[in-house]
Amino acid sequence: TDLYRIKELNGDINKRSGIANDNIVNYEKTKLDLEDAKLLKEVKEDLVKYREARTVVIELGNQNKNAEAYQYYLDHVLVPSEKFSKNLKELSDYNVKQAKKLDKENDEKFALSSQILLVLILGAILLASVLGWLVARGIAEPLKEVTTHLNEMAKGDFSQDVPRHITGRDDEIGEMAKGMDFLDNSMG
Repeated sequence: TDLYRIKELNGDINKRSGIANDNIVNYEKTKLDLEDAKLLKEVKEDLVKYREARTVVIELGNQNKNAEAYQYYLDHVLVPSEKFSKNLKELSDYNVKQAKKLDKENDEKFALSSQILLVLILGAILLASVLGWLVARGIAEPLKEVTTHLNEMAKGDFSQDVPRHITGRDDEIGEMAKGMDFLDNSMG
């Protein structure tokens, strides 16, 4: 019936109004800049005017004063409705613009972070290479001297001592050099 349909439509209008109200409240909770706040204020003012005029049209329609409701709609609802839609679109466009700006800033920060990370990785590789070279040199040079001394001993020359900077080490190479020095002294 018509009464049932009217109640159904009114319920739908009220439900949509509630959703719009919740959206506005949630939007107001976000961090608004001055332009955002100005546009939102205009949207809310237009929405109030639209809803007031819409309520009159609905009441006239419920009373079967359709011609009067239509004329009231043309005179009082259409302009606030269009103004509300226009301001809502401006607010939306502003937010899209702000989102693109933030996206660009984030891309720039990400690029900078990537460059910093690359520099850190290259620095770590360079540092590891230098440290590796120093460690290898610290092992290879003494081993080379020990090998040279062993070759001399193999030729029967026991007259030379193992260099003191090698026997003085507190690691495996130093222990090996001390053993060679002992062997050298025992044989010579």
